[in-house]
Amino acid sequence: MSLPATPPPTPLPRPAWAARPGPRRSTPPGLRVGDAERSRVCEELSQHYSVGRLDPDELEERLSRAMAARTQGDLHRLTRDLPPLERPAAPPAPVRSAASAVVAGLVLLGSFTVCMLMILGSLLVAPGWAFGAVVGGVVAVCGGVAIGHLWHWSRG
Repeated sequence: MSLPATPPPTPLPRPAWAARPGPRRSTPPGLRVGDAERSRVCEELSQHYSVGRLDPDELEERLSRAMAARTQGDLHRLTRDLPPLERPAAPPAPVRSAASAVVAGLVLLGSFTVCMLMILGSLLVAPGWAFGAVVGGVVAVCGGVAIGHLWHWSRG
């Protein structure tokens, strides 16, 4: 006994509020533009010229039309037959070598050794001052870490 074939489901219509496929325009075509938008399009046209997509006459014509553009639609018409420009690649991450890790470890070990010798020396010479030295060291380290973090995050 075989089952009857069922027709494939029909897709539901796309709701009006759903995003449409394809390139999306962020601004209406009738929106007026300023100098910044005109300059951005001129720069984009110059980059297309530098990779050979436009000849000198066409570049000159499009640049003059870009500088005279009044709306987003005017600017879009100048670049709609050109592919999007590739974004520059992110700079490579800094490479940390094994030697720098060894040096950092040795500096840390040396600092720890000096601190321990100072605490032991203060215990032998003036035991009452040892507690103050430990507390002062902890406060200094915490303050240094806090200042380091503030400096790092203030650089953006």
